[in-house]
Amino acid sequence: MTKHNHVKGALPFHFVAIPMDVIRSAAWQSLPPNAVVLAIALMGQYTGKNNGRLCPAFVVMERCGWTSKRTLINAKRALLECPFVVLTRKGHPPPDR
Repeated sequence: MTKHNHVKGALPFHFVAIPMDVIRSAAWQSLPPNAVVLAIALMGQYTGKNNGRLCPAFVVMERCGWTSKRTLINAKRALLECPFVVLTRKGHPPPDR
């Protein structure tokens, strides 16, 4: 018998679960493909403790494969128009030193 090195009930990997009600909703269905990809990338940032601190900045999203600032901006705008994403605070560039 194979011995498993994980706690009973715990998965040895992370995943993003999207409820079927969300996927079937008119708002989700009407999102452009880039906005769907951005939404899933933002869901992937969620750790269980950082709700409200998800960052779609280009510098961060480059690590997820985004190569165009314009495409990212358009995807952000599309997400902000639907009920799934809420802007909690607007970021700003760091002060000059």
